[in-house]
Amino acid sequence: MSYLIEKTKLFQIEHCGSCPIPGYLIVMPRGQSTSLSQMSQEALHALGPVLAHATRLIEKVVKPLNVYCAKFGEQDRSVHFHLFPRTEWISRKYRESFGPSEIVHGPLLLDWARDTFQGLECGDIPPPSVEEVVDSMRVIANAAEPSTGFRNGSSGTG
Repeated sequence: MSYLIEKTKLFQIEHCGSCPIPGYLIVMPRGQSTSLSQMSQEALHALGPVLAHATRLIEKVVKPLNVYCAKFGEQDRSVHFHLFPRTEWISRKYRESFGPSEIVHGPLLLDWARDTFQGLECGDIPPPSVEEVVDSMRVIANAAEPSTGFRNGSSGTG
């Protein structure tokens, strides 16, 4: 299955293929850059709206408690952003591992989730499945406003 949700001349949005948490998206500029400072002005101008658009997709389909957005570049040096949904289920599993706490440490949770769930079968994670989430996000993306930088009807092929 292709995890590509949308693609424009500047960016693409795809579901993370290495961690089967439904709604865990990767946003990547289409040009190769290893630093934000190397990106074109056009891409930098579009970056905020693209991240907001991807966040909206997660919020509409997964309905998380929070959406984390991070840029690391340690394993893959090219600029890309992780958008990770902290759902009720993930929060509960996190607290089972780290003890009950009112404060959730986002960076720790993201690192823990990537290590804990990497390579797991989707049956180990409650519905909806990654495939269902990707399909739903593609439908919503096809109806998105042109102001997001993503064209109507792109469905990952544009």
